[in-house]
Amino acid sequence: MKELKQLNLHRPEEGLIGDCFRTCIACLLDMPAPDHVPHAYELAGWDNENSTEAHKLLNEYLKTFNLRYVEYPVQATEETLQVYLYHYYKDMYVHVGCSSKHGGHSVIRKNGDYIWDPSKDNSGCVGPMKDGYYWIGLLVHHKSEE
Repeated sequence: MKELKQLNLHRPEEGLIGDCFRTCIACLLDMPAPDHVPHAYELAGWDNENSTEAHKLLNEYLKTFNLRYVEYPVQATEETLQVYLYHYYKDMYVHVGCSSKHGGHSVIRKNGDYIWDPSKDNSGCVGPMKDGYYWIGLLVHHKSEE
């Protein structure tokens, strides 16, 4: 996994849509830079964390790699999240949607002790998303149905 930093902080009032999510995907794919992955949230039209259309766009892109992005919610404390990741995804990098000091954020986690924050200002992962869940995201092998 490549440790990359995002290109844009989230400042919609200035016309900038944060790209921590695509940066995490670029990290997991060992891309040379975040802009090698489409900025799905910007393309989908940012509307306060609605991810359905963004995930659809990302999955279109991931077809070229025979991959698919899937995610699911986990209600946990930081401590139980660490135990969960260590137990179920030992020695694997996973995408985690969480809250930072600025709001919704994406980071990469591994086991209970590694976290990569792609934010330019290292805003961190301070708790679950505002819906009360950590969102675990995985890139899974997907065979096309052609």
